[in-house]
Amino acid sequence: IGTSAIAGPNGVVALVNAGILIGTAASSAAVLFQDGGSVTNAASAAITGAKFGVEISGGAGTVANAGGIAGGAAGYGVKLLAGGYIGNSPGGTIVDGVYVSGAPATIVNAGVILNSLFRAVLLEAGGMLSNQSSGTISGGFGGIYDGSGTGTVINAGSIVGGVVLIAGGSVTNQSNATISGGIAGSTLAVVNAGTVLGGVSLFIGGSVTNQSGGTIGGSTVGISIGGGSATVVTGGAISGSTYAVQFAVGFGHRLVVDPGATFAGMVSGGNTLGAAAASTLELAPGAFAGTLSGLGTSIVDFGSIV
Repeated sequence: IGTSAIAGPNGVVALVNAGILIGTAASSAAVLFQDGGSVTNAASAAITGAKFGVEISGGAGTVANAGGIAGGAAGYGVKLLAGGYIGNSPGGTIVDGVYVSGAPATIVNAGVILNSLFRAVLLEAGGMLSNQSSGTISGGFGGIYDGSGTGTVINAGSIVGGVVLIAGGSVTNQSNATISGGIAGSTLAVVNAGTVLGGVSLFIGGSVTNQSGGTIGGSTVGISIGGGSATVVTGGAISGSTYAVQFAVGFGHRLVVDPGATFAGMVSGGNTLGAAAASTLELAPGAFAGTLSGLGTSIVDFGSIV
């Protein structure tokens, strides 16, 4: 127990903790390294800081957690200021979330990352996050937020609070996985085989593939496209109280409907007939004849059907 329970000297430090570390300084961390380093927190161990649990700056940081790491008010459980790697094992818990800046991060979560007041994972330089089938990421003000670099998110578990990749990237939501709070970002490539609650919003075009068995539901709009051309391919279910799919005006879009796909809400190609830009509705072949209903009433503004 101390102002910082462990404060690293100059040089890269490797800490293995099997006990209990508590930092009491209101503005510091329980474990503080300023030249990079690594922290391994065992299953029976705990690291608790008044503001940050683990803070590593000055070089890439590595945190491998199987126990408990917690920060405090307006802080984070883990804070890496020069990028690095965070692995949270089954049974591992990181309370007050994760913050990474300075360089891309790789985060592999099979445990729980929680921040009840703010974002569970906040990235400022992009990177890759894999949330495994046993993993839960939950934020009171956002699940995963990447505010700068291109991000990649692969989810096989549960994400509460949604995924936002401001600079674009890709989001893959696997079968039996759930993202609640939606998916949003610039020029995203989204692949969904599970459940997305809160819809998908592409700020500058991109692509959405909703596979057979996949569900995308938004309170008002299921899939919203703005600012660029986009392709949506669906063999699953898409719903919104107003629009199931809404493409932006002024761009050529493509909607591919596979056998078995369903829509609840309007589907708009974005461009009225005769406009300079035209959207295409493509009916993909199947083993059996299908039925398309609502053309011209609930499915509108497509210049061609193929």
